[in-house]
Amino acid sequence: MVTVLRPHSTFILAPVRGFDASPATDLPHGVDSAFVYIDNPEQDIPTGFYTLRITAEDVKVGAVTGTVKYLDRRGHVAHEASIQLDVASLTVPDLKPFPHTVISLESRAAHPAMFGMAAVKSADEKIVCCPNGYCWFER
Repeated sequence: MVTVLRPHSTFILAPVRGFDASPATDLPHGVDSAFVYIDNPEQDIPTGFYTLRITAEDVKVGAVTGTVKYLDRRGHVAHEASIQLDVASLTVPDLKPFPHTVISLESRAAHPAMFGMAAVKSADEKIVCCPNGYCWFER
């Protein structure tokens, strides 16, 4: 689980139980991978709790482009974004490379003097790596 608290924003991300049992071949149908709470006025996502459902059409070993949908508690899509997946296996490995799903958030802040910006804006990259054989990244 990852929690990021900043002035005027909160981000909490945790994996969905059972995500580690879903093979990459389930991606065309959609796989619920994480729960998230977002409160960030810089993003065009309403404040709230969401289930992150990832999909990809052309699933193969290697780099794959997909989509993450932010589903509200009624199952409606509140936000949708493009993601990159790194597929290492089309089936859930018998010997998992690590025991649990790993979630991280990489955050970069641009210094205003570097780019002539009026304010510092942060860019967050959500990274969800699972022992089921694939990881996904949202920038």
